[in-house]
Amino acid sequence: MLMKDVKVSNGTKIIPGFAGGKNNSVNIKELLKDIDVRRLRRSSLNIYPTDYCNRRCPFCKLTGVLTTEEDRNDMTMKDIDTIIDFCKRSRVNQISILGGEPSHHPQIVDLIERIYERGLCVGIIFTNGIFDNDELIKCILRHHIPVNMNYFPPDEYKDGQLELVHENMRRLFLESGDLKGMVGQKLSKGRKFALSITFYKPDQEYQYIIDACLKYKVDSIRWAASHSSTTQENRHVDFGLLRQMVPLTVNFVRDAIKAGISTGEECGLVPCILTKQEYRFLSRFTRGFIFRCEPILDVFPDLSVHYCMGMPIVSWITKENTLSQILLEQMIISEYFRRRPRSKVCLKCEWWQNKICQGYCLQYKYDKDNPEDRKLLAGLKWIEDRRQKSKDRCVIHST
Repeated sequence: MLMKDVKVSNGTKIIPGFAGGKNNSVNIKELLKDIDVRRLRRSSLNIYPTDYCNRRCPFCKLTGVLTTEEDRNDMTMKDIDTIIDFCKRSRVNQISILGGEPSHHPQIVDLIERIYERGLCVGIIFTNGIFDNDELIKCILRHHIPVNMNYFPPDEYKDGQLELVHENMRRLFLESGDLKGMVGQKLSKGRKFALSITFYKPDQEYQYIIDACLKYKVDSIRWAASHSSTTQENRHVDFGLLRQMVPLTVNFVRDAIKAGISTGEECGLVPCILTKQEYRFLSRFTRGFIFRCEPILDVFPDLSVHYCMGMPIVSWITKENTLSQILLEQMIISEYFRRRPRSKVCLKCEWWQNKICQGYCLQYKYDKDNPEDRKLLAGLKWIEDRRQKSKDRCVIHST
């Protein structure tokens, strides 16, 4: 749904097909009350240069969407120019590169150079580190690009992969120099590199990633509890298992802090599963420890723009629209679902009443079989089409 579909009827803005409201519509003015319009200004955008990945992580939110190498879709240089044009008219000066595995894009170095040639910069590259591309490493070092590397338990790597990952860590993290004061990059307290871990089982091991940080002088770890992919085929932590993950995350953060490593959370928990002591500890020592989400804005090779890969709210880049328009559209739709309580318990919760908590992931707020929900969630059709095309070729983890 594009914002051009938002119409005015008798002075009231409505979205045709919205469930709840007179004539099957809802008053947008009511939803806008809980939207901070200041958040419509963003300085960065995420792109997925390829939908191919050389791993199939059990917790991946792209499960059901990733393709095989022979069936992959890659951004072309024309596509990246279209995205850069979009960024320029949206006053966005930074593009972050995610995936899929971006290092396996056949023109990844040319793509990065094009971003810089046209006056933008790369905010961060998110990679699993399993690549043998000397030119990419030189490019990252030349432009002082921050790197976030997803690092797995050593026994999960195939022959030769672990050695390759460690060599890339050595070159990227130890030979890079200091990025403090870098123009065009907002690096909090000089923080330039991070390793990443996703928790999906209560007894998960994590000491290996702390050891790697100490070895390669990485001062930050990004962590998250695994949330469901849209297809719900990945290993994820649903609400019933969430409390069981708390001791793991608290112990992890405590051990990281003791080692002199800071942590940052992605994808919020919920406060009702935490004791006061746990809440105070995590909120003090974890960056980004919040209980509500906003559009992440991930751009796929087909120029579709996703709220996130768990919540199927999708827009598309056109020749005329801007990032603020897409943000407003996705915020309105997500706010509609955010107002749905996860259960009756939420209605009595002060965190919910004060709009501090949204009741865990929005993934659990919609019904894919509800016609009204489907009208708003264009991503459901997008996901289903991709699953149909790749179901015989894409390896899926069974939960």
